[in-house]
Amino acid sequence: MQNTIGFDSVGTQGSNTLIESLSGKAKPSLVINAVSNWVALGVNIIVGFLLIPYIIKRLGVAQYGIWTLIISIIGYYGLLDMGVTAAIMRL
Repeated sequence: MQNTIGFDSVGTQGSNTLIESLSGKAKPSLVINAVSNWVALGVNIIVGFLLIPYIIKRLGVAQYGIWTLIISIIGYYGLLDMGVTAAIMRL
């Protein structure tokens, strides 16, 4: 039985069921976006590892440790922020 907006009685639209949407027939743009995100992550990791010797040579071991500590603290702050900054900006 269909109502006036094209949905049947269980809330699906036509033959587009949840099982069909999860069957692996993703849109090509979704696959391309997922692959490009993984490639970007891999490039960031590789560049980071390749830059470590250069940064240590330029800064020295002690300053590299301080720099790593500062970067870690900034990263933890971003993790602990949990979207509060974005929520405040929307007010």
